Amino acid sequence: MTQGDRAKNVAVDLGELAAAAQLTGVWTEDCADRFSTAGRRMNDSLSGWAGTSGAAMEKITTRWVEANRRLVEHVGALSGGLQLAHYELSSADRESADRIERPKLLNLN
Repeated sequence: MTQGDRAKNVAVDLGELAAAAQLTGVWTEDCADRFSTAGRRMNDSLSGWAGTSGAAMEKITTRWVEANRRLVEHVGALSGGLQLAHYELSSADRESADRIERPKLLNLN
């Protein structure tokens, strides 16, 4: 199947895309809040650990917080990309519709 063939089979509902773009922002914030809460709980639990166990727990917590910070950033980037794709597709769709509606394209002069 060529790229042109695949393009013919693509259909996008702009309403669904708009809803997904809006929800993505909400999901991103929810994801960040949940990771932040979990990170605070882990940091709060460090005070109960001492000696080598405390050092090990601190090391694990630091790695976990860093890994999850990267995940939240990645989810945020994906969310931004989807929102930008929605904007670009909607703009292209409006521009196409405007061109089609012009009398010159329809030979209505």
